[in-house]
Amino acid sequence: IDVIADTLGSFADALTAGELARAIRQLRIQMRMGMDSVEGMMLYLGGRLDEPSLRSPDDWAEAIQRVSVDALRDWIRMRVSHRPLWTLAGPKAALRRGEMRLQAANTH
Repeated sequence: IDVIADTLGSFADALTAGELARAIRQLRIQMRMGMDSVEGMMLYLGGRLDEPSLRSPDDWAEAIQRVSVDALRDWIRMRVSHRPLWTLAGPKAALRRGEMRLQAANTH
């Protein structure tokens, strides 16, 4: 857990404006291409059900374009600083061992 948090924290520090610009461009392209079908539009609308108000795809594209490197770094750091939530699935014996390891990690 600590290694993952450190790695993501390092990622936030190393993020450049060029990388963010490429990611924004890619996200906007994917979103636009997804709007070319009825299924894509329904997936978009379904993904917005938990939002207080429905934004148009154009509004989303504009909001994405306004993301700054500093805002993204702050968001990454905020997410990394939260205590992780784990879900375990598997045979009972393996689950017990995994639960004990997580409890031990959380006491450090």
